[in-house]
Amino acid sequence: MIRKCFTCFRLGSHRLEIELGRLTCIARESRLCKVCNINVETEYHVLLCCLKYSNIRSKYLNTAWPSINKFVSFMSSKNVKVLNNLSKFILELHIVRKLALHQITVL
Repeated sequence: MIRKCFTCFRLGSHRLEIELGRLTCIARESRLCKVCNINVETEYHVLLCCLKYSNIRSKYLNTAWPSINKFVSFMSSKNVKVLNNLSKFILELHIVRKLALHQITVL
C-alpha cells in the first residue's frame, strides 16, 4: 500500500485538485486546495506548503522552508530512508485529507 501511494503521487495518478481539475476542464488557477483554499492543490503544495499537513510533515520530512529544490530533491531521491519517510508522509496525507474533506462536506 505504501509503495502504491508513493508511485501514484509521483505519476500524478491521485485525487489532488491539480489533476481532477485537468480532467474536468477547470482553469489551473481555480484548482484550489479544498483543505486550505489558499493555493492551487499541487503535489508541491501538499508536500511542502499546506498548513493542514504541517504536523505530519514535521513527523516525516526534515524541511524547514518549502522550495522547489527541496521538492525536486524529495521526488528524485534514491536514499531509502528519505523514500520511506516520504512514502509514509504521503500515505498519512491521504488519510488526513480524506477526513478533512469529509468534515467539510458534512458541515
